Amino acid sequence: MYFIAFAAAVGTILARHYYRALDFNSDLLLVVILAMFLFPGVLLFYVKQLAERGRDFRGSARTYRMLLAGTLILPAVLVVNGALDNSAPEPHTTTVLRKWTRHGRYNYWYVAQFRSWRPGHNVEELEVTTATYVRLEPGKPAIIEVRSGALGIPWAGGIIPRVGP
Repeated sequence: MYFIAFAAAVGTILARHYYRALDFNSDLLLVVILAMFLFPGVLLFYVKQLAERGRDFRGSARTYRMLLAGTLILPAVLVVNGALDNSAPEPHTTTVLRKWTRHGRYNYWYVAQFRSWRPGHNVEELEVTTATYVRLEPGKPAIIEVRSGALGIPWAGGIIPRVGP
């Protein structure tokens, strides 16, 4: 059953990559994904220890199953919000503030920071494709196409670097 937690963590990463929700901070999301993956494992270990000692573990096992089901909620929300979104993209012209790469063990993530167009926000930080990353230049304008989301969670569809003077 532990594979469900693993699938939920991978599903969240993939959903976050395809449907870049604006209100999900990347660093916080990584902590949530790690917790989604590790906490059920710790609870499973605890349940097995109870069972080996001959103690009643039914309540803990029920909690474990509910927790596993709960780990599927975040990727489901992200996918439903993006995949079922029929809203037209709303273009926002903004300025690229900076860009950088995040290194994993086997891959890179390309990230760009933009001046926010939303009230109450200073910057927007979004993962971008390699092709977009190469074309983005700090200090230059870019267009971010924002969709409202089927569940009301706004997400960035396209990121288009502006070319020219």
